[in-house]
Amino acid sequence: MEEKKLGSEVIARLDRLSVWSLPASFIAILGTGFLFTFLTYLT
Repeated sequence: MEEKKLGSEVIARLDRLSVWSLPASFIAILGTGFLFTFLTYLT
């Protein structure tokens, strides 16, 4: 019984973690950087 309680506590803690703490504009900046890097290696 104790293991089941411990497992549910771990799952509850994982649910409280934020998935992505950075703003969406950061994803756009990273995407632009990857695009230019890809185009550099392509040529």
